[in-house]
Amino acid sequence: TWYLSLQHELLHGHPTRLPWLNALLGAAPLGIWLPYGLYRRLHLRHHEAELTHPDTDPESYFLYAVDWHAASPAMRKLYAARNTLAGRMLLQPASSILTIAADACAKLRSGDWRDAPMWAAHLLAVVVLLVWLQTACGLPAWLML
Repeated sequence: TWYLSLQHELLHGHPTRLPWLNALLGAAPLGIWLPYGLYRRLHLRHHEAELTHPDTDPESYFLYAVDWHAASPAMRKLYAARNTLAGRMLLQPASSILTIAADACAKLRSGDWRDAPMWAAHLLAVVVLLVWLQTACGLPAWLML
């Protein structure tokens, strides 16, 4: 959690004003499900958007009325639960991980391979991290995952 907070500060230009140094500091794959470069791109797009607008803000939790009404009662309950403190802590991480994975797969299926090198480097770094944690630190990889 602290490292993800650091990554957030890094992409906003803190603690240094050197983008290459901040990118280097943020590159460790401790947020296993999200490469830093992708997080940086999406989060900065969030700040360029009309905040909370469902079409332009990638971090918006808002839905259009038509989407809300088209959702099943179970999905409406899930949306409502996600907007509580418990939901943000327990449901939203899983939802974000699934959305990121689905978006990455959809891009590949559509022939958009621009993010593939970033994902490959990230996944390789995750493997190295998990091997190091298990062999040098005695922390089982499954526990980190």
